[in-house]
Amino acid sequence: AAATAAAAAASDVEAVVVGAVGTDTSMAHTALMLVLNGPYVCMVLGYALFSFVFGCLSLFVPDTYTHVFGWQANVVSTVFGGITVVTGLVGTAAGGVLVDYFARGRSEAARTQWAMFVVTVFTWLALPFGLAAFLVGNRPVFAFAALFVSLLFIFVTTAPLNGIVLSIVPTRLRSPAMAMSIFVMHVLGDLPSPMIIGALIDYVRPDKHNPNDHTNTRYVLSGLTGMLFFNAIAWTAGWLWYRSIIRRRRCARATAT
Repeated sequence: AAATAAAAAASDVEAVVVGAVGTDTSMAHTALMLVLNGPYVCMVLGYALFSFVFGCLSLFVPDTYTHVFGWQANVVSTVFGGITVVTGLVGTAAGGVLVDYFARGRSEAARTQWAMFVVTVFTWLALPFGLAAFLVGNRPVFAFAALFVSLLFIFVTTAPLNGIVLSIVPTRLRSPAMAMSIFVMHVLGDLPSPMIIGALIDYVRPDKHNPNDHTNTRYVLSGLTGMLFFNAIAWTAGWLWYRSIIRRRRCARATAT
């Protein structure tokens, strides 16, 4: 029964995509089929934005907090590292548990929709805490607490993501779909982000007359975490798009019978 449900879910998406470009198996047509898969494109672009943000946090947060709070660099690095480890372990496990809980006994398509719902909701929840982590001023307890919550919610999304990418494409396209998602995630995400954000931080560095003022750097990092807004928009669009495809196909099958 599970296999039948999974095949039906895959065929829902496949019918939309394959109908547009045919069944050619060449690399060009495979790429075209993925590009024409709206939910897949939304999830991958959101993944790239996610990677863009997260790829910079570990590089610039310790140095920024060191200067803003006047703490020693090794203390800030230890606290930040501990937060990352704890939120990574707890958040990643929680993401998988939440999807299993909500989707227990449901079809593969329903499970995918619940997974997309979880990653979308927790990205929206992470956004305000990520902004607060850099906008609370010289209050390290509040800053680290907000950062902890934001990273925890971000890590909740990591467990379901790969499963979503594989579930919203036809079975025969799963390998190239995963390969393309990884490629796009790095090329548009954590590869250019340190250079872009680093250049922007250098541009807004305090002048020589006030070297201890890192307000502008905090604003840059708050803007970086603010990019989670576009990440959340992309994943929300992908979730709603996928849900509409499933509903249309189910209505079509019901009408046909």
